[in-house]
Amino acid sequence: MIGNVRLPGVFSLKADAILLFRNAGLFNGLTDATLRKAASLATSGRLNRGQILFYEHERASGGYIVSDGELRSFRQDAEGREQTLSIARCGAVVGLSALFSGGIFFSTTIANSAAEISCIEKHDVDELCREDPGFVRNAARMLANQVREFARAIESLALKSVEQLVAEYLVLVAQESGIESGTISAMELPLTRSAIASRVGSTREVVSRAFSHLETLGLIQTKGRRILAIPDITAVSEFSEVEFSSSGPGYQHDESLERDTGRMWLNGESKRKRLPRPYVATS
Repeated sequence: MIGNVRLPGVFSLKADAILLFRNAGLFNGLTDATLRKAASLATSGRLNRGQILFYEHERASGGYIVSDGELRSFRQDAEGREQTLSIARCGAVVGLSALFSGGIFFSTTIANSAAEISCIEKHDVDELCREDPGFVRNAARMLANQVREFARAIESLALKSVEQLVAEYLVLVAQESGIESGTISAMELPLTRSAIASRVGSTREVVSRAFSHLETLGLIQTKGRRILAIPDITAVSEFSEVEFSSSGPGYQHDESLERDTGRMWLNGESKRKRLPRPYVATS
């Protein structure tokens, strides 16, 4: 049993947990003694793709640190439509706000891929807070970052058209790849149209029309179901009304946690795409 779910193949990774925690924002700059204690308190396990970590409205019993794979947090309405709230990858902490509020999870979190996670129970988190003020400061900073990111997301959903939201997503994909300007001759999108619709709070049909509109405007050129070219990424950024920066909105960089995934071609030259650790997921 780990947190709210029973996971197959529960195992112990204390040495790996120390390395993971050392590079996670929640434990950044803490003493070796605190890292060793956190690792000793953590329970590790695996999630299969599609397995639920916890459901919205469940009471939070612990916090989760992602050591591998990808988790997605989302809300679902009465008709079954989903709104993706955040994506958590290596080093991200899931369930932090519910844990510190002593309340329930705000969203459902599911494994987008096979994933490995570590769980620290609530009473152990309380003990770490009492023993190391740095742990409390890190948690406060991460919660503040969550508030800022969700304020930005609310503003986008309320004030932007679907075309602008899709353009913003394209800018984010480019930012994750370290692209700052110029032409992208071929870019592979990691999400399907349905998944993009969930991310921007729309439907697949409306998102497909948004892609067609962006192509009509000359901002993109579709080359396949998930492959497209962008003549000028700066123009797409201006259309989306999001500031273009290679650091990306809502992302905390940690060079030691970056990993190669996906592929992008810039002006005909192949380049491995590198994804930074995302902002901490709120639940």
